[in-house]
Amino acid sequence: EVKRAGNDQYRKGCFEEALRLYDRALALCPDNAACRSNRAAALIGLGRLAEAFRECEEAVRLDPASGRAHGRLAGLCVR
Repeated sequence: EVKRAGNDQYRKGCFEEALRLYDRALALCPDNAACRSNRAAALIGLGRLAEAFRECEEAVRLDPASGRAHGRLAGLCVR
């Protein structure tokens, strides 16, 4: 539910609030690759690219099949 609320805030462009909610979700479930990938997206929205890169790496480590995390990581490498 917390992750879903973060997604809603992200869609509204409220990246700080989305990041706060993703942090809460990760406190509840630290091994959730989707939350890590979503947190990376919020960080990208805030221009915090180095942190986003690390989050994407962690998401890929947790779920090597995550296409979204791989895509974000590749996009960050290009940037």
